[in-house]
Amino acid sequence: MEKYLLDLGANIGDDVPYYLEKFDFLVLVEADPVLADQLKIKYKSDDVFIINSVIVSDELRSGVDNVPFYIHRTNPALSQFPEPLVLKDFEKVNLPVTSLGEIFTTFGKPDHIKIDIENYDKEILRSLISSGVIPTSFSFECQDKETFALLENFKNHYDSFNFIHGYNLKYQYTGKEYVNKNGEMRQHQLTGLTSGPVPSDIISSWYNYTDLAFLFKYVYAFGWVDIVVANAYHPLESNWCRRLLLFLGHSLRKFKYAILRAINRLK
Repeated sequence: MEKYLLDLGANIGDDVPYYLEKFDFLVLVEADPVLADQLKIKYKSDDVFIINSVIVSDELRSGVDNVPFYIHRTNPALSQFPEPLVLKDFEKVNLPVTSLGEIFTTFGKPDHIKIDIENYDKEILRSLISSGVIPTSFSFECQDKETFALLENFKNHYDSFNFIHGYNLKYQYTGKEYVNKNGEMRQHQLTGLTSGPVPSDIISSWYNYTDLAFLFKYVYAFGWVDIVVANAYHPLESNWCRRLLLFLGHSLRKFKYAILRAINRLK
């Protein structure tokens, strides 16, 4: 059976070459018509399906065919479906919609879902919860504790959790090797604009839900960070000693990457 990745918020498609190395086909959802057209030109392949629609919750999809979407005038990565606070920075357009339910009906259950939708990840996570579909793995951008709290609904289905900070991505993965779907070695060419590797290529230790929640309570802040959810990566059991080591280790890690970013800005 062919394995596919569902990319919700494909933007300019920086992740696509890497994803094609890992999956049999991709389904890319991008609302911005200009970016979607660029994707169609750049990735003319039978293995890439591009949906030019706004991804909305299944509940909302049942009542509408089009919604207002706000395209940022200078930075397309900031375009969003929810009405922004500063309207002058955006152009309002009406665009067609799709939903997880429609995509699952057409393509079946994905092996991995990447969710990166400006200010709307929470609603898509809620739709994933209500769908009853359990993908092999998924990731989402976590900008606040309300989004993180939705992980409670998945901890009985998944045992392995991780996270990737967008600011640190290039320091951790550029040049690192991984195995593609054909068993061949490749090198990561990921940049700070991508969402990072899929679970099988993550190089850091995996955590259970309790330890991940501990780290984001006492060490890390929410923001440009992707939470990755999967199974069978064998995180260690949680106890007070492990949490102390996690606190110390990640505090040093946080400091290390802050220094690397500062040095990079001085170059």
